[in-house]
Amino acid sequence: MRINDHMTISRYLPVLTLALTTISLPCAAQDAVMLFEQPPVLKASEILEPAVLRSPLHHVSEEVTTVGYANGYVLNSQHGARRVSGTAVLRREIHEIKAIAEIEKLKSTKEFTEALAKAAKSPLAAAKNLIADPIDTIANIPRGALRILDRAREGMRGKKKSEYEDGSLKSMVGFSKAKRQLAYRLKVDPYSSNPALQKELDNVAWANFAGDMVVSAGLIVASGGAATAISGLRATDDFAQMIRDSNPTDLQIANRKRLEGMQIDKAGYKMFLDNRWYSPTSETALVALLHELGGVAGRDIFVKAAASAESEAGALYYLQTARLMVRYHKGVAKLEGIANFFGMPVCYDGTSTLVVPLYWDYCAWTERGAGMVDELLDFPVRGKPATSIHIYLSGGATARVRKELAAREISFTEKVFAFSAVRREGAAREQEAGSGHPIPKTR
Repeated sequence: MRINDHMTISRYLPVLTLALTTISLPCAAQDAVMLFEQPPVLKASEILEPAVLRSPLHHVSEEVTTVGYANGYVLNSQHGARRVSGTAVLRREIHEIKAIAEIEKLKSTKEFTEALAKAAKSPLAAAKNLIADPIDTIANIPRGALRILDRAREGMRGKKKSEYEDGSLKSMVGFSKAKRQLAYRLKVDPYSSNPALQKELDNVAWANFAGDMVVSAGLIVASGGAATAISGLRATDDFAQMIRDSNPTDLQIANRKRLEGMQIDKAGYKMFLDNRWYSPTSETALVALLHELGGVAGRDIFVKAAASAESEAGALYYLQTARLMVRYHKGVAKLEGIANFFGMPVCYDGTSTLVVPLYWDYCAWTERGAGMVDELLDFPVRGKPATSIHIYLSGGATARVRKELAAREISFTEKVFAFSAVRREGAAREQEAGSGHPIPKTR
């Protein structure tokens, strides 16, 4: 910067004055100058339990960013270093790394090699080639394999697939059923967006289906609950079995009937069911959570908001918001209704307390957050001012956030999804992780 450059001095003088004033003022005065916080950088070792932080198969880098509602992690494994957005997604991807390692062990066995050799001689081998090269292969498919393909013809009609489902050809030759059974054993989502996991599941599913390989009951990833697949959502084993035993079409039919039972009209639920960012698993989980809010008015408002998701992260946001609502409804106070706060579902209880379920890994007092809080103060419940406001936060927050909310007489619960709470919730189910039976050959 040149001293004789009046334009440059004029441009930077306000910034320099603010910086120098901030340095020279006592702490109380600095708070007045610095109206908002910068999102802090956290340490992974201070916010993650040891098993998530590191294992023989992975480690999480120490620096954790907090820009936006999801913590930013760097996950390191033999597959390389990749950025992961959100603590729930981090846990899921770590579990998937362990599942891939188990599959790699299985692929080194004599049984797998023999099953692949048998599969190569199967009439279905042409159908497998069809997946990769349909034009050159179609004329050479044996009649027996064609009959198998024909049986799934109805499943190809009129159903818009999500980003996470197998293509029609894979579904027709039975990959999906075999893969769902394998995923259940490994406690991963058969519709995961992880391409490395999908590739390994496909390999074993093919050996199981076309090569008559029996997958041993010993193929179990010990960590994680029955629904580790659903990015932090803990569910009963009944839910995991439903995902295993039902194809995507059957799941969507069941979801549609449940939504109709909630008095949500077709126009209200069709956009949600057609949204490609919800996998069959996440769609079914969200509908199940809304069903648990039996008697709560405004679930159609939630479905309409959820239908607007424009990414996998957006779909996860609505899924976890519904999970927060159910947790509050069952553990804190009965909810009576759901409202739309600028696209964000909020709810209220019988005392007209406005409850704000906030899926956010770590909150700082930023300009955006402060603006949202100010809008909440004026948000009506049943057409009248709320008697009180309660923010129900999945993650943690800075001391400044607590101070600002207290000054506005807003009650606040944080770390709703903290590890200790999740561990207590799923402890009984974890003990069942080693039980099960072999996966038979699938046809």
